[in-house]
Amino acid sequence: MKLPFDDIQRRFLFKFGEALFDDYAEMAIPLEAVVERFEELVARIGGTKTDEVSFAIYAANLALGPFFDEVSIETRKGRIRNRMQDTHSHFFHELGRLRGIMYLSYYSHWEPAEDGSDGQDENRANPVHAQIGFTLPKFRQGLRGAGDVAVPIDVTPGREIDAAHFVNAATIPHDIDVVVVGSGAGGAIAALNLSEHYKVLVIEAGPYLRSEEINHEEGMMTAKLYKHGALQTTANNDIVVFQARNVGGGPTINNGISLRAKGDVRLHPDAPDVFAKWAEIGAPIDEARFQRAYDEVEALLEIKEIEHRASRSNGPHLLNGWAKFLGEDHDPVFHAAKPGWFRKNYGPPESASPCGYCGYCNTGCPYARKVAMGTRVLPRACEAGAKILADTKVEKILWGRGPSGQPSRAIGVTVT
Repeated sequence: MKLPFDDIQRRFLFKFGEALFDDYAEMAIPLEAVVERFEELVARIGGTKTDEVSFAIYAANLALGPFFDEVSIETRKGRIRNRMQDTHSHFFHELGRLRGIMYLSYYSHWEPAEDGSDGQDENRANPVHAQIGFTLPKFRQGLRGAGDVAVPIDVTPGREIDAAHFVNAATIPHDIDVVVVGSGAGGAIAALNLSEHYKVLVIEAGPYLRSEEINHEEGMMTAKLYKHGALQTTANNDIVVFQARNVGGGPTINNGISLRAKGDVRLHPDAPDVFAKWAEIGAPIDEARFQRAYDEVEALLEIKEIEHRASRSNGPHLLNGWAKFLGEDHDPVFHAAKPGWFRKNYGPPESASPCGYCGYCNTGCPYARKVAMGTRVLPRACEAGAKILADTKVEKILWGRGPSGQPSRAIGVTVT
């Protein structure tokens, strides 16, 4: 793996890190290790985002100058604070991003693991984890076991996509009927339905990670499973936009909370009718068919109410707090809102793979406990004949005309 920074950038990051971590009582690992991990994480992201971060380091060095790397730590802290406070310049948001990556590089510290290991044994004594009182799932006690007994979380078997269903540029079948762009919640369901009658090729920009390739090394999993390593932002840099970039898409890295656009008990009864709104803007949807689709997908993904203990004390605390608030407030708008437990595609103890409560939902499930696109929908689509082309970006959709001159239709794609 080629490292993207030069010595000037590394020196700036070290001096930048000294200022950021100066108020810590004591760092659990050397700052040099944090800077090394910063560079490694950015290198793993690759593409244009690596170049953007590299440029941002040079720009930040200029913005925090002159002689940022030579002035005192207190002066550096003051410059960082002044540049990041009350600024309307989009550029200075990059300072916030660099700061975020620096903190991620510290808190995601991971001791090297042997080949074939998920790294938990090697990181049982991880100094950063010890500093913040964090325990890796393998060694937790009480939630999955009784008393002081920790119960291992086993990988649910039979949920991976067989390698035979993946193709590359040289092995793409020549008789494909339909190309589906993206393998997330929309693409995977489309591929499953279409594969019943057509020869389908799913093209996904990101990689496929089998469950055993996912671990609790958050920094690296974020770099591998998210678009731009979760550093993607809006054009003005105001908002970070999390977007999946992997075979399986968003459900691989989301929390699985499943809400209906209409008719869900958790939606406020006074909420706008989305079907009426869609019709108003010229995109009418058959509500009955839409709700039937919900029924089918919820059954496919085994969506059920979560186990209440999954939230520890947080869920009851929020529900009790809401009940207390309603007892003191008589606004009918508040009283019409119905609190309740979320429904998800994993978790119920009666399911074939109850949640292991590891808490790493947003960096992929190493235990294949999510009934999601990569573990349920795409495997079934592939069993019906669909093929997957991973690590491939669709650059352009090609359009043509039908034989009778009907409106243009897609006839192919160009990829890189």
